[in-house]
Amino acid sequence: MRLRRHPPLRSPFPKPLKQPLLHPALYDPSCVLALLSQRDNKWYDFSGNDNHGALNNAVFTSKGRFGPAIYFDGNDYIVQISHHASLIPVNISYEFWIYPINLGTGGQDIFAKRNDSNVGSILIDVPDQDDIYHFFYVDGSWYNVRIPYENNVWQHIVGSYDGETIKVYRNGASPSTNTSPTGDLNTETTDLYIGGDSRSAGGLNFNGFLDSFFLYNRALTFEEVKRNYALGQII
Repeated sequence: MRLRRHPPLRSPFPKPLKQPLLHPALYDPSCVLALLSQRDNKWYDFSGNDNHGALNNAVFTSKGRFGPAIYFDGNDYIVQISHHASLIPVNISYEFWIYPINLGTGGQDIFAKRNDSNVGSILIDVPDQDDIYHFFYVDGSWYNVRIPYENNVWQHIVGSYDGETIKVYRNGASPSTNTSPTGDLNTETTDLYIGGDSRSAGGLNFNGFLDSFFLYNRALTFEEVKRNYALGQII
């Protein structure tokens, strides 16, 4: 007897959004922001906190580390993430892959969360020099760590603060540190801007690509940083 084939059943529900990258952050409850791919003209947050990034001129391109990446033109391309309590943890780590095009040519902010009085929580700035400055606002002052960078190359960057020590890692190597600050990270309520300054005057726009952006409410360990960097070498 010949069996009759039936067409596959079709669900009446929308197809779920596909996760473009199986990253450890997606299974880490301390991850409060996991920007991975585009949906509805947003850089979509897979952390479950709905901290989606609104694309203001910034566009997705195929030139990514793992797939599509966000391109910033150095003029007015930015991503804006509305303030949410989850984005101001007292201890923090951020993690991203970056492909700068012309850092060192004029000041550029890779991301910023500070107000017009220059009070904030986190800031990554390149003030026309050979290093990237990672700033953390603690107890009324900005504290920073400097690390080198290379244009036209993908690099894995992690910065963290645990209430005592700032650590910044590049490509899974031992961190540069600053042990001067003491206390909690300031809980600034300004929106988070990626690709430019968060102050109302704007400017300081970044020129290059970013692929995946994570924010955690704790300091990642060196072992976790090395693991995540190694993951990027395999994919």
